[in-house]
Amino acid sequence: MSKKVFVSVVVACVGMYALFTQYTSKPTIKNIDSLNQAKSVKQITSLELTTADMTQELKSTQLNTVTTNNTSPQPLPPITSPAYLPNIVKNTQPVAQYSGDLNNHQAYQDFHLEQQRQLEQRFVIAAQAKILKLEELLAKGRQKKLSQEQLQVAIDKINALKQMQINLKD
Repeated sequence: MSKKVFVSVVVACVGMYALFTQYTSKPTIKNIDSLNQAKSVKQITSLELTTADMTQELKSTQLNTVTTNNTSPQPLPPITSPAYLPNIVKNTQPVAQYSGDLNNHQAYQDFHLEQQRQLEQRFVIAAQAKILKLEELLAKGRQKKLSQEQLQVAIDKINALKQMQINLKD
C-alpha cells in the first residue's frame, strides 16, 4: 500500500469518524465548533499530511467525543463485560469424515446411515432432558394460572417431542 493511499484512507476515516460523532451527539456550542473542525477535515485535499498531524486530529476528535459523551444519563457497560464476550470453546466432537473409497457407493451410504443413526440417538437423549424441563415449566404455568390455550401449546410441544422420541427409538 503506497503512502499516499494510506494517508488518504486515514484522512477519510478520521473525517467520517468526526462527522459520525458530531451528528450522533446533541447540538451544543462545543459541537458546533467541533463541526466546523470536522468540515475542515473534510475539506483537506492534500495527501502530504504527516503522521503527527493525523494523530493530533484524531486526539482532538477523541477529546471532543469524550466530553460530549459524559452527559449521557446511563453509562454503557464495558466491552469486556460478560454480556459482550461469548465463551470460546473448541468443538469437542470431531467431525467424522468418510475415509473409504469414494467409488464404493454402498460403503459411502452406510457411513451416512451410521451418522444419521448417531444423530437420532443424540436427539433421543437430549429430548428426554428437554421433556423434563418443559414439564417443570408446564407445572409452573399451572401454578401461575396461565390460560388454557397457553398450557395446551406447551402440552402439544411436550407430546410432539415424546412422539418424535418414540419414532426415533424404533
